[in-house]
Amino acid sequence: MNLAKNLFAICIALVASTGLTAQSNIADLRANYDVGDVVTVSGIIINGPELGSVRYLQDETGGIALYPGSNWSGQDAEPIIGDMVTITGEVTEFANLLEIGPNISSITIDSQGNDLPEPIVVTPEELTEQYEGMLMQINQATFFDGGAMFGSSTYGFSASDEDGVAYVRNGSPLIGELIPLGPINLVGVLSQYSNNSSTEGYQLLPRDYDDFIFSSPINFTSSIEQYNLTTTSFDLEWSTDLESTTEVEYGLTPDLGSFASAEGEGFDHYLTLEGLEPGYPYYCQVFSVAGEDTARSTVGVYSTVSESSGEIKVYFNRSVNTDFATEEEAVGLFGLTDDTLAAYIDRAQHTLDIAVYNLNSFTIVGALNDAAERGVDIRYVSEAQTSNTGFNSLDESITTFVRQGATSSGMHNKFMVVDRNVVDSAIVLTGSTNWTTNNLLLDPNNMVIIQDQALARAYTIEFEEMWGSSTMTPDPENARFGALKMNNTPEKFIIGGSNVELYFSPSDNTTNAIVEAIESANNNLDFALLVFTNDMLRDAVIDQTNIFLTPRGIIEQVGGSASDVPALIDAGVDIYSHADVDAQLHHKYAIIDHSNPSSDPIVVTGSHNWSASAESNNDENTLIIHDARVANLFLQEFMARLEETTLSVNDLDQMNFKMYPNPAQSQAHVQFSLESSKTILLQVFDLSGKRLSSDQFVAVSGENRREINTAQLANGAYVVAIQFDEQITFQKLIVKH
Repeated sequence: MNLAKNLFAICIALVASTGLTAQSNIADLRANYDVGDVVTVSGIIINGPELGSVRYLQDETGGIALYPGSNWSGQDAEPIIGDMVTITGEVTEFANLLEIGPNISSITIDSQGNDLPEPIVVTPEELTEQYEGMLMQINQATFFDGGAMFGSSTYGFSASDEDGVAYVRNGSPLIGELIPLGPINLVGVLSQYSNNSSTEGYQLLPRDYDDFIFSSPINFTSSIEQYNLTTTSFDLEWSTDLESTTEVEYGLTPDLGSFASAEGEGFDHYLTLEGLEPGYPYYCQVFSVAGEDTARSTVGVYSTVSESSGEIKVYFNRSVNTDFATEEEAVGLFGLTDDTLAAYIDRAQHTLDIAVYNLNSFTIVGALNDAAERGVDIRYVSEAQTSNTGFNSLDESITTFVRQGATSSGMHNKFMVVDRNVVDSAIVLTGSTNWTTNNLLLDPNNMVIIQDQALARAYTIEFEEMWGSSTMTPDPENARFGALKMNNTPEKFIIGGSNVELYFSPSDNTTNAIVEAIESANNNLDFALLVFTNDMLRDAVIDQTNIFLTPRGIIEQVGGSASDVPALIDAGVDIYSHADVDAQLHHKYAIIDHSNPSSDPIVVTGSHNWSASAESNNDENTLIIHDARVANLFLQEFMARLEETTLSVNDLDQMNFKMYPNPAQSQAHVQFSLESSKTILLQVFDLSGKRLSSDQFVAVSGENRREINTAQLANGAYVVAIQFDEQITFQKLIVKH
């Protein structure tokens, strides 16, 4: 036992000497002991490392979390599922979850291989404090987004006409597995995560796929995929574990009402829905019958192609570098950003639905008031915990509704839907830009404007889910935010001939979709982000880092304990810090394969930060646009932001710049040629932009060579920059001792 444990044991002895009685069970602990008290309890461990370092201990009276810190290496033993243990430690609380630890004096494994307690069968609304830390079971539970793949996120489900939430952490064995499509008996440990209230935030933690108990003899073995979208038809495809029929019930509302089927039976199912209306979301429930048994999916939503123009416009509020333009020069609006946004508001003749985090721009307020005066129906959703000073000046006819009591950023969207019911003027405006003076005029941001009625109708579904109704009056009783939202919007569109994907957080597995986009990279992967703290996205970027592809990232918030920047740098990703540049880089975009039109160039953009809270808690929207022109427009913005960081970039092939050996051990040679004598500045930077060395000298006309001492540099990637006049070229240098 180390010194800290000895001192802790002395403290326990002192507490015992005061006459405080020992705990008889976990229920006694919960009822009669406070945070800071030292306790001793025994019970069965009901989970393993699939829930991280936390173990849950249950006896016949209750359950409690055991938290050793990041891992169990400093403790007497690491308990595994089925262990009977006795633990002594301090009672603590995290986000209203009662725990023992991380101050643990002792833990003893009394026996192993014990049977686990039988899960307690309840309904979702009965998941309350009395059952915290215990194994629970919800019968006939249906996930809202059944058919997708699990990621690290929260997942809403319903049973007995009640709603509940399940949570899957990063590293769970469930990640990448199919979310059950039909009713199941759902087992999990009841936990809690709420910074707002001790009576909120209860979530079920399924441990692995065995916690999903399938009661039907026939089940789905794949997600439902949509293919071959046209204005009047699309195909649906799925598979089952038994040979069965291929059938769909569908309609323009969740009530469905129309039927389609294919001949024969099989494991793989393929069906075309025809005679549909252009630009509409269709609600579809697929089912397959094997004898007397039926596998029936949750209701999914799939869109036809609209008859709108499909025009996609992109604007940036800061400078762009048109030297990288291929077919169209990007537009940096600078001080005209708020006026441009106001001009799109001015286009509205019938409806405006707005979901924006915050508002203080009086240019925007004026445009909204003008729209209200000309009879436009305006509905506005925002976030309660942020400053919306512009609301005080809105016309009284404009109805606003805010999300209350959110964890993290809450209603963090930035989108507007204009005239959703008019095929030629329906517009979606989205991107990273809040409607504040700083975000519109100073902080680097992007706006994407798309004229497409199918997309507008999809955004309207999401808006009305938060609004709680389809009328002009919000319904707080029916409004859904955060993890209680449903995966009830189409994801696939064809807009202007390009494939476009749409995801809303936290219901739609946005991080999984971004990971798939990253994994498609063959030539380029560039990203500009406010923050990077999502470990799944970190791992995806690192996995794409190889001798053929070096991702580049510009990040504003490079520090912090949760930052993934150090891991990215260690893996060889080129990271540039924007932290010391004027204004705050507020983007949330990635550009994939911009240099190769045949390799499906992609842009990922929207309000979704690359963080855990954006995936699990906040209301966000993300577009994944498969379009070479759009990718090039974003590249022009990316290169302008790159020039603002420590290194500015120009490709000076005429210097014939070479560096060898690379990787280098103790020394690297830089070789270049000049047409005339120049004063040269040779610098070495680490990937965060920190300058490590600087060497200024006069180079002669013709061939030149200079040495870089790498003996004192740690193994890893660096940037060597060589500059003359006002131009600079750079090359990546690997040091490997």
